[in-house]
Formats: sequence, structure tokens, C-alpha cells
Amino acid sequence: MDDFRYLIFNRMTLFEQYNFLNFIGNKDYGGNILKPEQFKALAPIVNIELFKEKMGLPEEYQPGQPISRQSFDLNKILNAETRFLREYEASQAVGSGTISYPSDFFIVDEIRYVYQRTIDGVTISIPKPAQELTEREYSDRAGNFTKKPTTENPVYVLRSGGIYIYPVTIVQVQFSYLRYPIDPVFDYVQETGYITEGSSPTEYEWGRHLHPLLSMKILSHLGINLRENQMLQYAEMYKERGK
Repeated sequence: MDDFRYLIFNRMTLFEQYNFLNFIGNKDYGGNILKPEQFKALAPIVNIELFKEKMGLPEEYQPGQPISRQSFDLNKILNAETRFLREYEASQAVGSGTISYPSDFFIVDEIRYVYQRTIDGVTISIPKPAQELTEREYSDRAGNFTKKPTTENPVYVLRSGGIYIYPVTIVQVQFSYLRYPIDPVFDYVQETGYITEGSSPTEYEWGRHLHPLLSMKILSHLGINLRENQMLQYAEMYKERGK
């Protein structure tokens, strides 16, 4: 077997992760602690838990300080870790002033309208970011002649029926958003007394360096709380077992 750091610092398949977690359970925690059906149920749960952390858990907010320790735009590392979640439409149609939510939509990243302006006889394209408004803010803007939305200062409002773009004369925008991660699916075949890997798993999308954290989260759901250095110790033992 390759150095165990392949499993810790490189991308783990779900089947590899399942075997590793059971190795930990067999080693120090009294036998097989994780059944295949348990692992299949827990993998999507920890997938969303990690997603919530990277997006910025509101549970971490303090009174007067709505700031999380992590957030997708906080620094370059977090940007890199969540890059695969960013979707971009260079020519998003706006129908009757509205953009429908994509099926995997989580949050708007940016909406831009490119309007045309003629300067000295030359027409140029100028991208203008649309400002997100609450209903109350939109009411204030829409009812004020000097502040009402224009193509030079577009706005949008999030409603249950979609993303409403103003002014309604806008028919196309540049649209970027963050989506939910795809749910991992642990595909396995039950044999007599053991399992084999199925042919159609859906693996984690997260970067390889986050897979140990996903493993620790699963163990935590089972009542086993490990630190990273302990995971590395189990890694070395697992490596030796494979020789």
C-alpha cells in the first residue's frame, strides 16, 4: 500500500474512507462500529456540515458581530476550497424581470448588467453590478425618482418565486452563484460477511486535504472525537497493516 498520507492528504474514495474508519473502530473501539448503511447515511450529512462551515455558520454569530470564523470570500484558502461550488452564466436570460432559481442554488455571488453607452460617437459596454435589496429597501428606491433603479444602477430582490431584477427592461445579465455540493452516494455490494465496492458511487467533491476532516466528522457522529495528529497515528498503523 502507498504511504497512508495518500488517504490523509490525497483524495479518498468513499470505499477507502469506509475501510479506514472501520480500521480505527477495530483497532481501539471494540470492533466494527460502522455498518455500511450507517456510513451511507452519514456521508451526505457530514458533506452538508462541512458546506455550512465553509459558507459561514450563522450559529457562530455573536450579538452585534454577525461574523463567522469561515466564509467563502474570507481569504484565498477558503476561496480555493469552495471554487468548485461557483457557477457562472455569462448570458443569463431574464424573463419578465425574473431569474428562476437553479435547482442547486444556494446563494447569489454576483449579478451584473452590461449596458451600452455612447461616448464621442463610440459605443462601449460597461458592466454594472446589481445591488441586492430587501423589500423595504426596494420600496424606498422604487418610490424615489432620484434613487429608482436604472440600467446604470440595477438592483435585485430575492423572493420565493425567483430573483427579481430591476428595472424590468433588463433582459439579460451575467449571473454567478454558489451551489450546494452534490450528495455523496456510497455504492456497495453486500456479500456473505463482507462488502465490495459498487460500480456507481458518487464521491465527495471537496478537495483532498478536507477528507480527513470529513472522516473526523463521521467518527464524531459515532461518539469518537479525534484530533488530526491522532488521525495521522492511525494512518501510520493502517499503512503498516497494508504491507
